[in-house]
Amino acid sequence: AAATKFQANIVVQVDQPVALVERQITDNGAYIVSQQGRIYFWKYNSRTLARVLDITSLTAAKGERGLLGLAFSKGFAYVNYTNKSGDTVIAEYALTKTGEFNAKSRRELLVIKQPYSNHNGGAIVTGPDNMLYIGTGDGGSGGDPDRTAQNLKSMLGKILRIDPTATSQKPYQIPKDNPYVGVSGALPEIWSIGLRNPWRISFDDLNNLWIADVGQDKWEEINVATVTRSASGTVSTAGRKSNFGWSAFEGSYKFNADQSAPMALKPIYEYKHGDDGCSVSGGVRVSANNPLTALRGWYLFSDYCSGAVTGLKLNGTTLLGREKLVEKLGNVVAVQQTSNGIYVLSMNRNIYAITAK
Repeated sequence: AAATKFQANIVVQVDQPVALVERQITDNGAYIVSQQGRIYFWKYNSRTLARVLDITSLTAAKGERGLLGLAFSKGFAYVNYTNKSGDTVIAEYALTKTGEFNAKSRRELLVIKQPYSNHNGGAIVTGPDNMLYIGTGDGGSGGDPDRTAQNLKSMLGKILRIDPTATSQKPYQIPKDNPYVGVSGALPEIWSIGLRNPWRISFDDLNNLWIADVGQDKWEEINVATVTRSASGTVSTAGRKSNFGWSAFEGSYKFNADQSAPMALKPIYEYKHGDDGCSVSGGVRVSANNPLTALRGWYLFSDYCSGAVTGLKLNGTTLLGREKLVEKLGNVVAVQQTSNGIYVLSMNRNIYAITAK
């Protein structure tokens, strides 16, 4: 799979695209999220976009703020955005039969206070269990000044896992198997800890959880939390009670001396700031039925600074090697997957499809 074998072609353009999400295969298209606060439906193999939601009045897209993520679960849409005060909001929208968003149906599930303007995370995905997995940054500034990522009383620097179904009392439910349910001094929404800015997360075919975590001054990292099967054959979901090390570690290197993370998972892959970039943009593992047959089973990611698309060749979750697949595309923020292929989103408005030459 040498670099010369793959190409990136512009398929559609959107201002500040940050996510591209397929709701269901029968849609024959995907939803594209603009950081400015708009969501469009894009029909595959067309250049036409239909606007299905506009929340520009609720958010201010500056720097790392704005509309950042989208997921679908149980017939509803869930968005992750920062409000006008800069705090993270998870909100639900009902969908019409034709896949439009019903703006009036908006329901806030969760608001998370953000102490600084950066590191808002933004990832939101539906797990294989139909739960929502939400990636939150450490709150921002630099170096985890508030020491949030290892703090079980803070929702920051975490993967949160919630059941978005409301009860009469609560806007969402806590899954009973969340690791900190009933643990005093710990928030029951927490699933994984020790993250700096998990901007893009994804599940693979085997239900492993992949997290591209943006580093501080030296190291970018890609983490994978694997599914474990107990002797009785039950599957414990990936990432449960995992600690990814920040800010005791940046990548696999000691960082804040006053923080400890004795059971921290080492990244499956890390790279130093320099020619390979300075801000990782995850990232998907190409699924077994993806049209990009040559890269099935590979994990693909990019970097905001280098703009190159890199593939990690894997056997299960063992790293066999890495290859640069596509040279500079510029300001890449995400690599996304649908049943139709692999897409690379760039802040220069371009959405590229990766294809074999």
